[in-house]
Amino acid sequence: MTGLKHIGIGGVNFNINSTVSVEIKEDDPYYASFFCKSKEKEGLIDIQVRLELGNLPDTAKFDRVFDSGQAWTMYREGKFFWLVRHPPAFEEPLCAARFSRDSKEIIIYCGKDIVAEKDGKTIVLNPLGYPQGQILLMYILALNKGAVVHSLAIPIGGRVYLFPGASGAGKSTLSRLFTDRAEQPLSVLSDDRTVVRKIGETWKAFGTPWPGEAGAALNESAPLEAVYFLVHGGSNRVRKLDTREAAEKFLQVTSIPWYDREIMPELLFFCEELVNRIPCFELQFVPDAGVVDFLLKRFSY
Repeated sequence: MTGLKHIGIGGVNFNINSTVSVEIKEDDPYYASFFCKSKEKEGLIDIQVRLELGNLPDTAKFDRVFDSGQAWTMYREGKFFWLVRHPPAFEEPLCAARFSRDSKEIIIYCGKDIVAEKDGKTIVLNPLGYPQGQILLMYILALNKGAVVHSLAIPIGGRVYLFPGASGAGKSTLSRLFTDRAEQPLSVLSDDRTVVRKIGETWKAFGTPWPGEAGAALNESAPLEAVYFLVHGGSNRVRKLDTREAAEKFLQVTSIPWYDREIMPELLFFCEELVNRIPCFELQFVPDAGVVDFLLKRFSY
């Protein structure tokens, strides 16, 4: 095998190899800092990714378990799943990833539309780009006490504060309010998709290469301090949530393959444990600079 690239997301190393020498291309600039081994020393998960160029399998003969209706479909062949990326604009699939729930190896068959020859080199468009990278990571994390969460993540004082919310809840708006702060602007770990993991007895939040409108995507991590679910309101107020309400809200923003009944309980248990260990609140806020001062005062920053 020929060693190629390492893509590290959320403490998971995707080690990409192929039988021929290839060069991985990624036009999305947010991936740039993730093309390396993960810096995590504890809880590191190594996944081998083997590329096969051409010879796309006929996945239509397998059982179809989910169709996104847009760019990807999930099939099942015995214990194996096939994640097929096939945007409508293309005649054949761009790629097909074969994996099992507990496997440490993923085989990705690359179609002709993501492989090119240039100056004597074989160039492959990133086989772990969006959305396949996120979907594969979702499965890997589910069996390792982790999840991909639709959330803004702000590191303050060495700890991360999570602000989950669906589209339109205000994640990108609040992100900009923190980064545009006139007095000592603050960095943002992620403004849309954050990896949350339990490693040992520590809960950690990780940035991902899948940002929202604010474009925040740092390849960094820190311990998780608290969770604030975003709600638009007429004033800046915080309400403590009991574990039942917090669990319901957390499930709504967690990437869960509801079509897979065997993996789903792992993620449900993860969410339940998180809201029992990490303080959870509802944040009603007015989308102006005042909410940043309100939060920093609360965080004693």
